[in-house]
Amino acid sequence: IDDDSRIWVRGEVDETSLFGPCLRLDSTVSTTPGSCRLSLSETVTNLAGTRSEFELLYHTNIGRPLLEPGARLAAPARRVVPANHHAADGIDHWDLFGPPQAGYIEQCYFLELAADSEGRTLVVLTNQEATRGLALEFDLAPLPCFTLWKNTVHEADGYVAGIEPSTDLPNPREFERDQGRLMTLEPGESWSARIDLTLLLDESQVTEHIQRVAELTPESGSQLCREPQADCSRLD
Repeated sequence: IDDDSRIWVRGEVDETSLFGPCLRLDSTVSTTPGSCRLSLSETVTNLAGTRSEFELLYHTNIGRPLLEPGARLAAPARRVVPANHHAADGIDHWDLFGPPQAGYIEQCYFLELAADSEGRTLVVLTNQEATRGLALEFDLAPLPCFTLWKNTVHEADGYVAGIEPSTDLPNPREFERDQGRLMTLEPGESWSARIDLTLLLDESQVTEHIQRVAELTPESGSQLCREPQADCSRLD
């Protein structure tokens, strides 16, 4: 507990292998009593003597009670790209969530997000009436990619929405390397990112954050791609 009453927990995880990577993840989760915000700060350091690739995707899963039929994601997207042809079928309602459906096949969309003058962006998931929500804020420089994972299967099987900032897209590493998205660290070099999750408890808070998203969204609106794109997915 800090002097300013911030409560935090910190951990370290090493990923090492012979002739492989030697990376250290330093992770701190913190909050202030009475607030509705949870912050995650992480640093990855290359402990090896050679350059190392690394990937991180923050698979933030949201379910009941926030996720419900008619729930919606607000995001300042420059471009929305379906991950495959199945997802392309739902591009016109990519941001809208349906009811639990047994046998539903997941749909993924890759979003190119806009940011403010400080490089900060946010997405907001709201319930149907837009009276409750969750805002997820982060810097685009360390986390330039974003995936929306819609998995509205039967509740017994995991009715959930994934809102996922990442260093690159969730494709095979070889593909991401070819696209120039795979990040690398030199010996001793570190990468850092912070994600803030804020619970929105009433309509006014939801409206305020939705307005922030609108201010970041390009005036021309979001480009909706009706087919998977070669720079985002394998098309074979």
